[in-house]
Amino acid sequence: MNRKSFFLLAVIISSLMVLGACAAQPQITYIEGDEAEQLSATLQPIADNILKGIESNDYDVFVTNFDETMRSAITQDVFSKIAGQYGKLGSVESVELLNIEDQGEYYGLNYGVNYAGSKVTMRIVVKKSATDLVSGLWFK
Repeated sequence: MNRKSFFLLAVIISSLMVLGACAAQPQITYIEGDEAEQLSATLQPIADNILKGIESNDYDVFVTNFDETMRSAITQDVFSKIAGQYGKLGSVESVELLNIEDQGEYYGLNYGVNYAGSKVTMRIVVKKSATDLVSGLWFK
């Protein structure tokens, strides 16, 4: 195979890989209506506990609604890092539920958390079979 043919083949393979990766992105389904309202009512106090725990540097409040796996994963040391990073933002001015994603066995709730000088997105994941217990938590 000459150099020109090899280059052309490499470009075609790369293009197919990129197109395949784009096509593999799952479609996000959002929960709306009565189901969203019920989830919001259940999860808002849980979101508030997480944020209050960070703001007051209180680990027990922070993990109040965590399932056992989350409690094991987010130790006091891990919490201290989270509280150090996000606690310095000050008091939460407002929390807004942005959307609720259907993720098969789980719901993913995305919140916009507003501080005086910045905005953070908090994602809480709960099992559909246990919506009162947090199974995942991310900030960005």
